[in-house]
Amino acid sequence: MSKYYNVTMAMAQSGTLSAVTAIEGDCSVVGMDVPTIDTATVYIQAATSETGTFRRIQKTDGSGDWSLASGTGNKMAKFETPLRFPAIRVESSAAQNGGARTFTAIIRDDG
Repeated sequence: MSKYYNVTMAMAQSGTLSAVTAIEGDCSVVGMDVPTIDTATVYIQAATSETGTFRRIQKTDGSGDWSLASGTGNKMAKFETPLRFPAIRVESSAAQNGGARTFTAIIRDDG
């Protein structure tokens, strides 16, 4: 039976990138809790390690980068295909001048 837990990633005021979080073991990111942010598009970036080169995650059908338009209200996003990467972070298309933000990745542990 799968277990779920949350990992938070902080984005500093005036920032466009969150802190990095490692996804260890037999785990997948299955969703994201996006706080109320300054109007922006949110992207998820992934890398092969916490210190690796981060790149935006592309949709599985190849139609573009995974993104979520967000703004005046917070949102909960569910990934149709769970994300299995060693490290992730959040990117915002606009600086968060309204204050620091905390994004929460919902992790499923299949181990």
